[in-house]
Amino acid sequence: MPTILTLDQGNTSLKGVLWDGGQVLQVFRWMRPGNRKQEIELPFCFEQVSRVLGLASRGLPQSHGLPGLPAGEWVGSDLDPPLQVDYEAPEEMGWDRRVAAFALICQCPEGGLILDAGTCLTLTHVDSSGLCRGFGIAPGLAALAGTFATFAPDLARDQNELPRHFPLETRSTQKNLAAGIWAAFLGAARELLALGRKRLEALGVSPGDLFLTGSDGNLLASALGEGELDPLLVHRGLLFLGEGQG
Repeated sequence: MPTILTLDQGNTSLKGVLWDGGQVLQVFRWMRPGNRKQEIELPFCFEQVSRVLGLASRGLPQSHGLPGLPAGEWVGSDLDPPLQVDYEAPEEMGWDRRVAAFALICQCPEGGLILDAGTCLTLTHVDSSGLCRGFGIAPGLAALAGTFATFAPDLARDQNELPRHFPLETRSTQKNLAAGIWAAFLGAARELLALGRKRLEALGVSPGDLFLTGSDGNLLASALGEGELDPLLVHRGLLFLGEGQG
């Protein structure tokens, strides 16, 4: 059957989704060598893939590092989200944020807020006219955990298990670190949302609904008690772009 593969090169991994129309067939995540997780074997044959769509940001080349997979079409060159960016230098906004915003506007014409919790925590807004605004970039969970080795070596600990909530007890340095990492992560998410909503209110723009994506988006959905979880928002945006230019 004809299928489309979407690729998103993150800071620590390459995530792929195999689609048949709008249906997800397979999801894989290839971790970069030296990362705390091992490389995951791809769960499908490349012979199934009829078209490859991906993000050009973060240095993903057309060879994309996956032997046997044909070259694809990349956002930033062949594919370009038809959105405006409210930046002094619009090209500075990451393509992943633009593609997620494009997916949102395709699904919800009134627009909304996107809180992406990956290596970085980013808040983006897109309104009904297709104008994108960025409201902050903060370290994600893994990035927060990794800062201690550089800035406070005495507090460096093995963080294979990143905190998913506040520890029930904090009677060790490890548990104290977990509490601090989680507090910084959750606090950043709440403050970014407050900042974005306040600035949109001052502009007379409705913030719309909140959508949560990224590898840790499910954690925020539970902790914040609001927002619709869509972990494949970027990949859905790539699919929409491909449909519009295919």
